[in-house]
Amino acid sequence: MGFGVPVGEWFRNELKDLLYQTILSDSFFKRGYFKPEIVKNIVERHIARQKDYSFQIWALLMLELWHKRFMD
Repeated sequence: MGFGVPVGEWFRNELKDLLYQTILSDSFFKRGYFKPEIVKNIVERHIARQKDYSFQIWALLMLELWHKRFMD
């Protein structure tokens, strides 16, 4: 049996800088995969604790890190 990790809290605290540098960066938005206003809204609402977007943010973060490693 696995265990849960507090990724949502990490995005609000320890991983917040990484989040901003990665999925709110110019290079992320220049790829053209996602509308910047939507991604920014998801992150802002998550940080403000209005809604838990942990899963979506994790997916965006992993996509961008993968893209940087294997496609750039």
